[in-house]
Amino acid sequence: MSDDEDESKPSIDELRAQEEEKHRAREAEIDGSWSKQTLSSTSHGDGEARKAWHGARARLHLKGTILSSLSGRRVGEVFEDTRERGEPLLLLLGRGVLVPGLEKAVESMCEGEVAKITIQPEGGYGAAGSPSAPCVPGSAVLLYEVELLSLQTEGDLW
Repeated sequence: MSDDEDESKPSIDELRAQEEEKHRAREAEIDGSWSKQTLSSTSHGDGEARKAWHGARARLHLKGTILSSLSGRRVGEVFEDTRERGEPLLLLLGRGVLVPGLEKAVESMCEGEVAKITIQPEGGYGAAGSPSAPCVPGSAVLLYEVELLSLQTEGDLW
């Protein structure tokens, strides 16, 4: 291998820096993809409601509706509703169970809070959409109504 070829290849540090920059850009895109309107909140007896955190076990009800899409397909359709199923969703926050924008929005909520959360395509299913359950068209703006019922730490589980 010649010296010219060695110089044209990026170093490990340069590759790492490029990946870190891509990650920061994606996180900023996700952070800017959602907005939240609090409908109601419930505080504990001491006046302080527990705020959600990365790694918390969350129990919540949510209803997801397609607010808009480029194709106009399925607008106004409910694609997920835990109340209709009669069972709240249980998940560990930060594990990627929810679309990224919704995950960030739920982590901003407090226990007992009910909120409307709007997710732009960048924080939802993106340009491709989701062809399977839930079926969401590409570039769809999503509206979720979320009630954060409870939060538990890992210690509470055992």
